[in-house]
Amino acid sequence: MCNLLEQIYEKVIYSGDEHQQAAGRLEEEINKLISPYRNAQEIIEPEELQNLMYSVSYAAQQEGFKLGAKAVISLLTETLSQ
Repeated sequence: MCNLLEQIYEKVIYSGDEHQQAAGRLEEEINKLISPYRNAQEIIEPEELQNLMYSVSYAAQQEGFKLGAKAVISLLTETLSQ
C-alpha cells in the first residue's frame, strides 16, 4: 500500500500544476528568509540557521497539507460523481 501511495504521489501529485505552484511559493519563502544573509560577510550563527530551517520546514508542511487536502477532495469528488 505504501508503495502504491508513493507511486501516486510521484506520477500524479508531484507532476501536477498545483505542486509546481506550491514549489514556487516555497521557493519565494526561502528566498525571502535568506535574502538578509546573501551578502553577509559574517558567519551565520547556528541558532539563526536553525530558526531559518524551522521556518522553511513549517512552510513546507503547510504546503504539503494543502496539497494533500486538495488531492483527497479531488479524489472524493471525482469518485462520488461517477
